[in-house]
Amino acid sequence: MNLTLAVFTTRLAASGRAPQGGDGQAQAAGTVLNLPGGQLLLGLVGAALLGLAASQLYTAYGAKFMKRMQFSGVDGRVRDLLVKTGQVGIASRGVLMLIIGAFALVAAWNRRASETVGISQALTWLGSQPAGNVLLGVVAVGTLCYGVWCAVQARYRRIRIEDAA
Repeated sequence: MNLTLAVFTTRLAASGRAPQGGDGQAQAAGTVLNLPGGQLLLGLVGAALLGLAASQLYTAYGAKFMKRMQFSGVDGRVRDLLVKTGQVGIASRGVLMLIIGAFALVAAWNRRASETVGISQALTWLGSQPAGNVLLGVVAVGTLCYGVWCAVQARYRRIRIEDAA
C-alpha cells in the first residue's frame, strides 16, 4: 500500500496532475452536512484529523515510537538509519493528515462538502503549490520510508504477552 502511494506520488510529481475519479469523501461529507448538527460533526472530524496529524508529527520529531522497538544485534549506524526512516515516514503521514484535516475544517466552516479532499486531491493540491514537484517528491520519499518503517516494525517491534492466569 505504501509503495503504491509512493509510486502514485512520484507519478503525480512527474505529470503534475492526479487521475480524476471517485468523489467518495465529498459524498460522505455531504451526507454528514445534511445531518442535524452536520456542520459541527464535519468540523469535529477535521479537528480530529488535525489532532492525529499533530500526534504523528510529535511522535516523529521525538522518535517516541522507539520505546516499542528492540534492535538487539543491530549496528548503531543501521539503528540510527532505521530511526530516521521511521521519523521521515511518520512525519510524511502526519503532513498528509494535516492537509486533509485542514480541508475538512474549511469544508465544515463553508458548509461545502465539495471542499473536502482525500489523499489523491491532497497530493494534487500539494503539487499546485510553489515548488510543488519538490514537495511531492519529499512526500513520495516519506511515504516510501513509512512503508519501510512498517517492515522494520514487523521485524523488531517488542510485543508483550500478558499471562492470562
